[in-house]
Amino acid sequence: MLALLNVSHSTFYSRVRDNVYPAPDGHDGRFPYWHNETVRNLLGK
Repeated sequence: MLALLNVSHSTFYSRVRDNVYPAPDGHDGRFPYWHNETVRNLLGK
């Protein structure tokens, strides 16, 4: 997500908290993940 959006970690999670970006769809251990459809919707594709 950080590479796709070209933002830093702190900027990304700040925007997730502000509901600018979607929250993770789940976590694999301690790592968050987003479903392909969530990413496509965010990128407008």
